[in-house]
This record gives sequence, C-alpha cells and structure tokens, in this order.
Amino acid sequence: MESIRYRDTRVDNETVERLRQKMKETPEHGVALFNGYRKYANLQGWRNQQLHEYLGVRVEIYGNYLLCSCGLEALETDIESYALPISDLPKEIAALNLSELIRVHHHVDFSDTPKLITALIVSTTFDWTLNTYLWAAYCQTCFALVVNAEHEDAIMFIDSHNSGHMSSC
Repeated sequence: MESIRYRDTRVDNETVERLRQKMKETPEHGVALFNGYRKYANLQGWRNQQLHEYLGVRVEIYGNYLLCSCGLEALETDIESYALPISDLPKEIAALNLSELIRVHHHVDFSDTPKLITALIVSTTFDWTLNTYLWAAYCQTCFALVVNAEHEDAIMFIDSHNSGHMSSC
C-alpha cells in the first residue's frame, strides 16, 4: 500500500475569513478570489457537516496523486489496484459513474482523529421543489445504496454502515 497516503486537508476559519476579506479589498481579482473562497468555504462547510465530499478532487501533488477532500491520496498509476472494477459493482451503483478514487477503499472521516470509513456520500442534487439538497450514498462493504435521501437520512445511512462495518477494524 505504498501508493496510498493521507494529507491534512482541514480548512480553518481564519483561512476562509482572510480570503473573504481579500476578495472585498481587491475587487479587480474578484473572479479568481471568489473561486478560491467558494472552494475553501464549501470544503469547510462539508467538513462542518461531517459529510464526505462527493467525487473527490483531482490535484497534482508530488507527482501524479489523486487527492480526495478527506485527505486520501493515491498514485494515479496504481489506483486500479485499489479501486473496485465497475464490472464488480451492482448495476445501481455502477450507474452512479463513480470515479476511480471514490471506488478505492481507505477513505477517512472528517473528525480530528480521522478513522477509516466504508460508507460515502457520492453525489448530491438540489431539488427546487423541496428547496433542499438530496444525497446519494453507498457502502463499499455491503453495496447498500441510498439515492435522493434528505440530509438526516443520508447521515443515518452513513453512520449506521460505518459503525456496523468498521467496528471490528
């Protein structure tokens, strides 16, 4: 597992506030600063809700590593050895078109002392009729799936699968 490692991706309030202030002070750089603010504010928001950011984030770090917002890094060239092939996934889960990075085991939660998890948020859509986000999540261990779940239901799904499957680890 030498091509799997973890990176601290936590974002503190000061970083988000500093970027927000800079955005106000230098409107000529507005678009770039806004995109940076949005990225860090969103990542901080995901972390504050204890939700695994869906789809991960592709970043070049010390070579060709894929980085998930939870901190999991995997070498792009070796990721196939860790990712479950699409052909082995139940068709309902394969239909979600999960990235290779999300199919890799070894993701961690967003706590101050990260621990391995098996259930992940993998997508979200905004439902304008309900005026809320609906979530899709799946469990890498038993392949259970929840789609179009409201926030509380998605959290209950994740918590129950992570505590049930990971308690013996």
